[in-house]
Amino acid sequence: GYALFAGFHQVEGCRGLLFALQSPVCEAAGIFDHIRAFLREQWQALAALDDTALSRYRDALLPALSPAKANLARAEQLWQLHLAGLPEVHLQRVQQALTALTQNDLLQAHEQLLSASDWRVLASGAPSLA
Repeated sequence: GYALFAGFHQVEGCRGLLFALQSPVCEAAGIFDHIRAFLREQWQALAALDDTALSRYRDALLPALSPAKANLARAEQLWQLHLAGLPEVHLQRVQQALTALTQNDLLQAHEQLLSASDWRVLASGAPSLA
């Protein structure tokens, strides 16, 4: 398949990981299986992080969680928070949580992601032959 987009995103107030993919040879169910396999494989990378690497990643993420300074960007941040039903202080709370994040926290969050049952899948294209 060809990855078009993968990352944290908010759509209609629903926040989470978004994978937007297409494949000329793989049906939607196969693409979904590949996404889940990819996510399962990430456990090893998370488990291998040492404190220095975790600190480096944490430091790289913190600026993205700061309130925007420009009016238009700040308005967009506030609008997205509103759509998600979150308070204005949400970004600051996430920053605080991120500064205390441990490797064990990451592994627990990864397990929650893999065991989630509320995945949303949108597929278009030719129907399956099966």
